[in-house]
Amino acid sequence: MSSRAQSNPHASLPEAVAARLADRGATDRWQHVRSVADTVEEIGTRGDWPKTVVEATVRAAWYHDALKADSVDDWLRWIAAVDQEPDSWAATEAPKLLHAHAAAAWAVIEWSERDEEVLTAVQHHPTSHPDWGTVGWLLYVADFCEPLRDHSEKIDTASLIVLAGQGPAGLERAAARVLNHRVQWMVQRGRAVHPLSLAALAARSEA
Repeated sequence: MSSRAQSNPHASLPEAVAARLADRGATDRWQHVRSVADTVEEIGTRGDWPKTVVEATVRAAWYHDALKADSVDDWLRWIAAVDQEPDSWAATEAPKLLHAHAAAAWAVIEWSERDEEVLTAVQHHPTSHPDWGTVGWLLYVADFCEPLRDHSEKIDTASLIVLAGQGPAGLERAAARVLNHRVQWMVQRGRAVHPLSLAALAARSEA
């Protein structure tokens, strides 16, 4: 187990992510990651979510883009290191999505993360997943709505943060809106939409 895994194995996680991204000249990415973690905490405070849920989602936020400045080959090595296969759709259609799966592997290897809800949230944060629980959707909304995003004012993501803070029903509505925004954005630009995003969209349409 890593020497970091002491009484609080994740205490130095923000500093480790900051160092990784700084080493790769990705300070803008660090600002985004920190903003996502802050947004998770804001939503959690507004909605009085259980402390364990908020803490798990904050960890997922720190992990989610920690490896985004690495190379595709690096991502594939991380994924292989946990004896998993990369998403074949992403590998063919949008290799940049593999940073998410690699980040989940990094969380397991470097931080002894064992919470499956956290790992699934990290692995699928660019696309969403129809079987997600609260941690996945909370990360998904915070990732899209954090105020440093270029689209934050145009889409009024501040209102989505408030909505997501209104308990489970509010998070559900906010997540549906974010999912719709993201899928529409892809379609309008003629980009292929990941099957998991379409499955999550269909699941919400049927609910």
